Amino acid sequence: MPSYWKLFVDSHCLIDSYIEIPEESNLSKLGCSLQIYSESKAADEADNFYPGIAAKKHGFVPVACCLIASGDPYFINSNDGEFGSLYRIYHDGEMIDDENFNLDDAVVVVLKDYRDILNFTKK
Repeated sequence: MPSYWKLFVDSHCLIDSYIEIPEESNLSKLGCSLQIYSESKAADEADNFYPGIAAKKHGFVPVACCLIASGDPYFINSNDGEFGSLYRIYHDGEMIDDENFNLDDAVVVVLKDYRDILNFTKK
């Protein structure tokens, strides 16, 4: 977990916050409801579940879970550095094995700057 993400989440008390990003504000045009992971939940997603296992090899760090039953986790990418994008990574079966993980098909940008989640946070 990058220290800048941890500082952002902690300073805004975002762990377990409910965030709803409407379609018109979501770059993937799908809208979403998500909840920010604690550090332990993020580690569990990255180490024990797909797409987290495959995505972490590309710098993706799981940061939130879907609240509307899609099962798609949300990520930042440590390669983007501070204030990078928020991503959704689809968990479809053909996209999640380690050898065939296709970033072009599986990853979509939700927000260009993850700080924008503050505009949609509901406590």
